[in-house]
Amino acid sequence: MTCRHVLTYIASLCLALVLPWVPVAARAADADLSPDGATIALAGPPLFAFLGWEKQVQGDAAGLHVRAPNGQGGAGYRLAADLSAFADRTPALTLTPGASHKGKVLNLQVLDADGTRHDYAFRLAGLTAGASATVTAEDGASLREPGKVGDAGKQAGLDLAKIVQIVLVGDWSEEPFDLTVRQVAWVPADEKILKAREALRVRLAAEAEARRKADEEKARRKRELLAGAPHPADGPDIRGVALVAPDVLALQIQEKEFVPAPQVPYEPRPGDEIRRVGKDKLLVIEDGQVQEQPLEVVVVRKEDGKETTLGHLAVNAGILACRRGDARAGDGLTRPSDAAGWTPGQAPRGRSSGWP
Repeated sequence: MTCRHVLTYIASLCLALVLPWVPVAARAADADLSPDGATIALAGPPLFAFLGWEKQVQGDAAGLHVRAPNGQGGAGYRLAADLSAFADRTPALTLTPGASHKGKVLNLQVLDADGTRHDYAFRLAGLTAGASATVTAEDGASLREPGKVGDAGKQAGLDLAKIVQIVLVGDWSEEPFDLTVRQVAWVPADEKILKAREALRVRLAAEAEARRKADEEKARRKRELLAGAPHPADGPDIRGVALVAPDVLALQIQEKEFVPAPQVPYEPRPGDEIRRVGKDKLLVIEDGQVQEQPLEVVVVRKEDGKETTLGHLAVNAGILACRRGDARAGDGLTRPSDAAGWTPGQAPRGRSSGWP
């Protein structure tokens, strides 16, 4: 994707949107609309093509021919149509896949005069190369109830009385597209479409509710932070504040503390076993002989038929380091609860000036 391609697409969209809108009967649009407005024949070249489909599409009386190396592009037609009478109908594409076609989804975008866009997906799996097929929009989506609202435009809702553009877009995959799209139609909903549309309503309602709850949680979190950021007792600590430049204030923050493994005197018990373990080795003197032994020395205690490793043994000092190694204690900066800060008007934790 290059800046030139993106600018070409944006310029094409802007061109279609700034052209004056007039009723269908007043002039012919780039797409050939039927007298009743129920079908659009793609019987000529598109107004524009972009990205991977630029110079890869042609239009003639047979339809729009797409011969693109991938699904990363699209082509659009200018339109001047009042589709208000078809608000509850479902978009349908009549197309024929070619022998080299492998794309899984073809998308249709419908735009009104103020830039609002409704998006529709058409599944292409299972189609036979060379055979014409009519595919309806996924989820039984209608002009009034799309599967997805793309751009919101200047005013909410798609103005079906002033549709100015349709755009066919690939699925953005690396798979080749070899299609001839002859017609876009708005078809009445049958029982199967109505059932899918009801499922779409349920899904969209659940998604809207999830967004609402997420927005409420975000707003609640903001209110809590503004009221006073929570700070656990063992959380990050401001250790120093210093002016390092006229316009730069430096803070020294201690996030956590290093807690070394404890060491205790080793008190032998009957049955304890001292073992050398590990891959690293060294020379030691045992029983008057110089031997190569593993570096680590551990104490293993047997109780109730079970073996427990007590820790590493410093042989000369008789000190036993507990089996759990060194650790870091305290609440870190990276946890969600660590909104480090302080209530306005109160001094921060730690010293008020200078470095330790």
